[in-house]
Amino acid sequence: RALYVSQQVRMTAWMVHQRPCLLESNETLTYSELDKRTTQLAHYLRSMCVGRNELVGICLERSIDMVVGALSTLKAGGAYLPLDPAYPPRRLAQVLNDAQVSALVTREQISKRLPTGAWQVIKLDVDEPQISACSAALANSQVSGEDLA
Repeated sequence: RALYVSQQVRMTAWMVHQRPCLLESNETLTYSELDKRTTQLAHYLRSMCVGRNELVGICLERSIDMVVGALSTLKAGGAYLPLDPAYPPRRLAQVLNDAQVSALVTREQISKRLPTGAWQVIKLDVDEPQISACSAALANSQVSGEDLA
C-alpha cells in the first residue's frame, strides 16, 4: 500500500531521526524535528477548524517554514495552496477569495501586505507559543486517497 507524503516523512523520521532533512542558511532541521513541528502545527490547524478537504493558503517565502506549513496541512487532512508573497495584494485577494481557503499560514511581516477575508490567519512567528504547546503525538487524520490533497 502506498504511503502519503506525511506518512513517508514520519516513517523516515522514525528510521533516521537525527539526520538532516532541511537546510537553510541559518537553520538545519532533522527528520525528527520536522516531524515534531509539522505534527504540532497540524494539531494547531485542526484547532482552527482545518480538517479533511479544507484548503489552506501558504503565503511564505521559500523556506523551512513553507515546507512545515505544507506538510502540516496534509497531516491535518487538508490541501494547501502555495502563494507567492511577492504577488500584488489584489492578485492575492482574488486567488484567496476564488479558492475559498479556510486558513492562511504566513508570518507577521508578510501578513501586513495581505488582504483580509473570511479565512483564519495563522502567523507562524506570532502564534509560535501556541503552536509549540500543541502535542507532538500524531492524531488520526483519517486522510484518504479521495481527499483534496
